Amino acid sequence: ALGVPQAIGTDIDPVAVKAALDNARENSLDDRFTAFESAPDVHGAHPIVVANILAEPLIMLAPQITRAVAPGGHLFLSGLLKDQARAVREAYVNQGLLDAGSAEENGWMRLDFVARG
Repeated sequence: ALGVPQAIGTDIDPVAVKAALDNARENSLDDRFTAFESAPDVHGAHPIVVANILAEPLIMLAPQITRAVAPGGHLFLSGLLKDQARAVREAYVNQGLLDAGSAEENGWMRLDFVARG
């Protein structure tokens, strides 16, 4: 809806995949969005990756999520509380991503990274 020509979603939960596809259809975006029940890195690397899940899964999935980011691409992580940001940031910096800042709203954090290009 914000002008992205094509988007892919992944989740290991089939209910989440169905909900994402239903939402895309209800918002007339189903021609630009598809979702799969899979790990985040099986569909190649992309210029922009967004992951909005809890801190523990973000840390656990750091290698797979990092592999989904193309060289020079951007990663945006959200769904974590301010006191969890340090551990999540460390997990992604340890994967070789560059810390590109963060934002906070009402105690929730977004962490931004850039993949080395």
